[in-house]
Amino acid sequence: MESLIRLLLGVILCMCAAVLIHTVVVTPEMAQTSAGRFLGFVINTGCLHVGILFVVHRFLKQQSIGWSAGFGLNKNGWGRAIVRGMVIGLLIAPLVMALQAGCHWLFTQAEVKAPRQEVVTTLVQTVQWDQRIYFGFIAIVIAPLVEEIMFRGVMYPALKYRGYGAAAVWGSAIIFAMMHGNLLSLIPLTLLGLLLIALYEWSGNLLTPIFAHSTFNAVNFALITFGQQWLKEIPGAS
Repeated sequence: MESLIRLLLGVILCMCAAVLIHTVVVTPEMAQTSAGRFLGFVINTGCLHVGILFVVHRFLKQQSIGWSAGFGLNKNGWGRAIVRGMVIGLLIAPLVMALQAGCHWLFTQAEVKAPRQEVVTTLVQTVQWDQRIYFGFIAIVIAPLVEEIMFRGVMYPALKYRGYGAAAVWGSAIIFAMMHGNLLSLIPLTLLGLLLIALYEWSGNLLTPIFAHSTFNAVNFALITFGQQWLKEIPGAS
């Protein structure tokens, strides 16, 4: 538990470092431009994702656990785990997005303003394809890898095996959703987190939820990039 607390503190430190560097480098004037917002996105993703991978590596080293053994990467074969993840990712995408649309409708009926996630707004306003490729790489490859390692690979089992079953399930799913910083997406992404936990339990191989998450993000990225008019009805999608 002490190692887990140090890991969480390390993640918080990475987030603080990202905010600090972002504040220093991206001036308020730059933040109003698409180039400035893109630079801020690069800073945030670089600090957070690289930092999380580093602190997770330290955590595993302290526990004398290798990456393959710790996350079941060799269980049931890579190919089967990847295919399962991609198929299930395609199946859960409509479910989570339908819940997203339902939350948007409820917010609208209650006259509660729920803005898009900042990263979605930045992507929608980005017209340069080199920047869009970077967005896609982060959304489809890096973010699912890092987030699944952190939340399903480390946080969930670390709490579960210490007897905190309910906290492991709900805590890791809710914190995962909150990390995206959008009220409208809180419930849909919590559901996504719960589904990814169930998928990890079922498969025993972290590659399966990684590729399910990656496929889910790929569907959203494609819709944001090529179907912006349709996405206006669900502005919190990510």
